[in-house]
Amino acid sequence: IQIPEGVTSIGYSAFNECENLVSIKIAQSVVNIEGAAFSNCKRLSQINLPDGIQEIANDLFHGCQNLEEIKLPQGIKSIGERAFFDCSSLKEIEIPESVKTIDNVAFKYCSRFTSIVLPEGLKRIGNFAFADCDRLQTIKLPGSIQTFGERAFFDCDRIQRVEISAKAKNADKLFFGDNLQNIYFNEARTVLTKEQDISLEMEEEMERRDYSQGKNILNFNYRKNYFKTKKWVESGNIKFVPPAYTLKVFPYKEIDKYYTNNNCKRWGKLVSEIGFDKMSPVDWNKNLYLTDLMKIYYAIGGFSENQGESEKAYEYMLSYVVDKNAGIAINGNEIHSRFNTLDLNGRPYNKDFAKFFMRYYKDNKNFMVFKQSEISTINENNTTGLDEEMDYLCRAHNTFSDIQKNYPNRVVSGNTKRDLLSPKFVASHCLYNKYYDVKEGNEVLAALICRYGYSQGSFNTIQNIYEKAKAIKDQYIIMADKANENDPVTFRVLEKDDPLGFVLGDITNCCQHIEGAGATCVDDGYVNPSSGFLVFEESIKDENGEDTGEKRILGQAWVWYDPETKTVCYDNIEIPTKVLEELRKDNELGKNVSEKAFLDAVEKSADAIMHAMNKKGIKVERVTTGEGHNDLRETLEKRYTKEENPRAMHRNYPGYSDAYGAQYIIRTY
Repeated sequence: IQIPEGVTSIGYSAFNECENLVSIKIAQSVVNIEGAAFSNCKRLSQINLPDGIQEIANDLFHGCQNLEEIKLPQGIKSIGERAFFDCSSLKEIEIPESVKTIDNVAFKYCSRFTSIVLPEGLKRIGNFAFADCDRLQTIKLPGSIQTFGERAFFDCDRIQRVEISAKAKNADKLFFGDNLQNIYFNEARTVLTKEQDISLEMEEEMERRDYSQGKNILNFNYRKNYFKTKKWVESGNIKFVPPAYTLKVFPYKEIDKYYTNNNCKRWGKLVSEIGFDKMSPVDWNKNLYLTDLMKIYYAIGGFSENQGESEKAYEYMLSYVVDKNAGIAINGNEIHSRFNTLDLNGRPYNKDFAKFFMRYYKDNKNFMVFKQSEISTINENNTTGLDEEMDYLCRAHNTFSDIQKNYPNRVVSGNTKRDLLSPKFVASHCLYNKYYDVKEGNEVLAALICRYGYSQGSFNTIQNIYEKAKAIKDQYIIMADKANENDPVTFRVLEKDDPLGFVLGDITNCCQHIEGAGATCVDDGYVNPSSGFLVFEESIKDENGEDTGEKRILGQAWVWYDPETKTVCYDNIEIPTKVLEELRKDNELGKNVSEKAFLDAVEKSADAIMHAMNKKGIKVERVTTGEGHNDLRETLEKRYTKEENPRAMHRNYPGYSDAYGAQYIIRTY
């Protein structure tokens, strides 16, 4: 096939499964080739890629088993998921310096690769990116890499030599097979192997601690912990270097906690109680079991600086996690199978995860096991294995801080069901989606939406709304004067092209999102020039009380304008239960950020909206807020006049509203 000049784009799955296609010549005018365009072209052996394309899309050459060589143009920035999956005849590939990301399983089963050189400038390698490249022998990794995905080189058992810059981050996630002989940190030229560049004394010490450590694993965490604890021993601060599995697992910034409050002695007692101390020192399973046991013990507070938390974790382990009367092999196998993918590196102890685990694991060891079809984040393009049961426990730990960051007002216990970090809710947000067909200019939107676990179908709906919103940006009539940044609570009206409005409901634990009862509010807030979103925020301070420049959303409102009654209505002031409890407590303590300060900000926002809109010739005489499902109702009744049969209506709007039954008058002009 020859694609002629003038063609600029090749669409999604255009030549998918053209099994007799041997070669294709693509004109230089083509600047876009969408995902899966040549997937499963099993006889395709030759193809040229035009210079203008900027990404190798998802599944582009998935299953092209006869593709022997390909030249990637300079200028390509990313290699997508499964882009060269099962290209089993591909002998080598030169990755341009322009490439910043290599996504999940991009080169899996490229079984003829013998070496790979990754360019300086590469930022991220995805999960299993080069898994099962079983002829791969040498790898060179640049210092620019900031993120290594899980098991990026999984089952690459022939790898003998790895060169990696000491600048590379998260290299502790890299695991290699038994044939690894040399690992070079190429700037300092430090080699953690039994080969060279380390003193005989250090070599013997490492070998004595763990026979397999020098050959099997490249682990920055181990390296840092080893040298740090070695210096402590020499200075007399501690008496021994912990076993290699401890140095491998324990976050190096937290290693001092291993010795705090007799934590290491308590750990030894736990190991003894289970019977692992009776295993042979050279038994491979012993280190495997102890590694995974230490992971979960650490994750629930076993090495906390707080002795009470450490003791609580110890008792919990013996009572619920392990059966000290079970056989060692049974115990160890269960521990390994359940906790082996739990990752501590870069993830210090999270008290909330410990509470989450202890609350649910106590009564149901399988509390994080769900069928995929039960989890709301399943991508609609994924039609395989929907009923396969998966254990999300380790993923829950590994992503717990991220979930909390995205949902800052969700809690482990207490409050209402909608505020709860329940097992199902956590499981549904353990994996981020990656969306197809992201329109140019919508990359920030896609990155934001995927953090909240929306399906491909929901993203498509959101993107369509967003495109309409951008088209009417200049017609937007809801506006406000700028808030005083020195006030404890500030406010702002979102611009029509600000994607934050799509996830305000997720942040404030309400139904105002595209998959909730308030989906029509989200739609209207973007596509109707007479409505929008109002956000209330406080500045985040550091431990010294200094402003970090970041904001925390305290509450928000979908806002609409009724020209007949000249009213702007905050349909409902959505404020999470957790935030409201904090504000009321701070109210009693006389703190700046309090319920009073929040309501002061509500009134100031009403003044600012009336002033700005009237100045533009859009007459506003009143600002009200709806009563339905309003968590502030108790305070609103004391502070404002209530209209039982409100005059203001959102005209020609048939959807969900909390303001049709009653409204409180916040301000009049």
